[in-house]
Amino acid sequence: MFTKPPARDAVVFLLVFGVAMAFALYTRHAWEDFWITFRTSRNLAEGLGLVYTPGERLHTFTSPLGVLLPSLAYLLTFNSSDYAALWIYRLMSAAALGGAGVLLHRTARKEGAAAPVAAAFVLFLATDAKTIDFTINGMETGFLMLFLAWVFYALVVRPERTWLHLGLAWGGLMWTRPDSFIYIAALSAGVWLFNDRSRTGLDRIGWMRLFLTAGLITTAVYLPWLTFTSWYYGTPVPHTITAKGMSNAPVTWSRFAEFVRTLPQETWRANNSVASTFLPSYYIMGGWPGWVLKLAAILGTVIGLVWLLPFVRWTARAASFAFLVGHLYLSFIPYFPFPWYLPTNLLLSLVVLGVLLDQMVGTGPRMKPPGWLGAGLAACFILMATALTLGSAVQLRAGQHIVEDGNRKQIGLHLRDHAAPGDTVFMEPLGYIGYFSGIKTLDFPGLSTREVTDARKQVGNVWSDLINYLQPAWLVLRDEEIRRLNVNDASILAYRYQPARVFDVRDEVRSLNLPGRHYLEFDSRFTVFRREESPLMATPYGPARGAFDSVPTTKLDGVDVIILHAPSDLFIDVPAGARSVTLQFGFVPGAYEDPGEQTDGARFAVYRIENERQIRLWERSLSPVHEMAERGLQTGKIPLDGTEGRLILRIHPGESMTRDWTAWAAPVFN
Repeated sequence: MFTKPPARDAVVFLLVFGVAMAFALYTRHAWEDFWITFRTSRNLAEGLGLVYTPGERLHTFTSPLGVLLPSLAYLLTFNSSDYAALWIYRLMSAAALGGAGVLLHRTARKEGAAAPVAAAFVLFLATDAKTIDFTINGMETGFLMLFLAWVFYALVVRPERTWLHLGLAWGGLMWTRPDSFIYIAALSAGVWLFNDRSRTGLDRIGWMRLFLTAGLITTAVYLPWLTFTSWYYGTPVPHTITAKGMSNAPVTWSRFAEFVRTLPQETWRANNSVASTFLPSYYIMGGWPGWVLKLAAILGTVIGLVWLLPFVRWTARAASFAFLVGHLYLSFIPYFPFPWYLPTNLLLSLVVLGVLLDQMVGTGPRMKPPGWLGAGLAACFILMATALTLGSAVQLRAGQHIVEDGNRKQIGLHLRDHAAPGDTVFMEPLGYIGYFSGIKTLDFPGLSTREVTDARKQVGNVWSDLINYLQPAWLVLRDEEIRRLNVNDASILAYRYQPARVFDVRDEVRSLNLPGRHYLEFDSRFTVFRREESPLMATPYGPARGAFDSVPTTKLDGVDVIILHAPSDLFIDVPAGARSVTLQFGFVPGAYEDPGEQTDGARFAVYRIENERQIRLWERSLSPVHEMAERGLQTGKIPLDGTEGRLILRIHPGESMTRDWTAWAAPVFN
């Protein structure tokens, strides 16, 4: 299908391949998400099925190639070495990126680009931090770039049986990332809209025929996977998309209109995916020069508008249009423009930049700017990208040693050594901890299990409610997550989970003098909690946890009450047939009358225990210092379903626990 490769193809391949492998050897970076997918890859290689947890058929990965090729790599080690498999996969991915470089170079030369311009194409590709990193860190990016470069080769070079080239390239994109259909559609629309028949030899009807025929090939290539997943998992939609999609804001016309209205200013602030195209992963956490962010925003804006310029060659206009559509998708649909999504847009931008450069310095018809300006701009872009890539390499090398291998992996090994059979762990960072622990994971947002997504449908996205519902044996929390958990439900860490071990490498990270250090700090400290409930104490109304006034009952507004200090839990048995319960509750006067120390309020809540899960039924906040009507006993009536069971009357403190002395009267069931 391809002509015999000239010597320069080998040079291009070795250059791109060599840069990627040098980056891998220096940083040894293994991405968090690789270990999520590789747990499934390893299970497949060991005959346990294409599953994350043996026995649970759940589509816990996004990329078909991203799970199947690592499984093949593990088989090539005779199922003996995780890291050898990773290196084999790195070689595969780096080779794919090298192939992308060759196809881009061939395409540029076929389009009539001068040799320096074609070389710039390759250098643009080989100097992008995210593209190189996500090629070697275990993601599927190298193959994504290969197939997208093949698409451009088919569209521009128009080899014999173009329809087959294009169909196979599209099919490869779908096997690499299912959302590739967005870029396939956007780029095809751009080609159709900005077609230059004098250069392509096709009219718009001809393009439509070509796209239709190629689409049939793509369908034939990708349909087997859709058929398999529909049979094996019950749906072709990856569970990862379902779980992440639950965090996305609703797609409405009003929200889209507001998004478009604020797009320029958000791009200038580097708050959306446009500037991210040219910036290191998670640059938003700080530590990179501010002028680089502004320059990336300007560059992204210009590239996204090139399709409006009629004097620019059709290939650049089509790529610019697809670039804009891609960023509208990445900035509007997902709740965050994750960096591994961005290399696709990066390659589109390289096509735009390469064509603009050729029109400035090439031998064909030029734009008005002098050639030296285009060459200078290209050199500046390559130098900036190289500097960012070198800075990223230093950052990622340190992060791999200190944070990934030195902290998150160690948490997984600790859980592996201390967890009991059947234990579960709730956390956000699933990759290293989930893989090296080997235990059942209840991650947020629920990439690895239906239990979390089902729980989110039942109780929402607040972590305290999810933990109360799921009742995991272990928690792995960052400091900020601990703070939020204590704000939402202080009883969890006060009475039901105890610290087992703190994993803290903050001092090592803070001693580093490197760009992007704040990103490393984010995962530099975790606390592992083990479920270990405090003993219950007796009260006149039922067992409780919390500071209990030694006086059995006292009077509040003439009603007998017991006094508990928040946070507290009071367990109440529900008689069979009860359709509702009436509660009286409030603060004792001493909590708010003293002009010195006073309560800042509390939330009174009722939870139902159902199969050991705690489900919130009712909640009310009181602030008696500021609201006179919230002093004294308050009344609430909660409907019940008539079944026998148990309720928890829980009091959540405000921001502080100062003088949070609260009271419950005896519940009345009807």
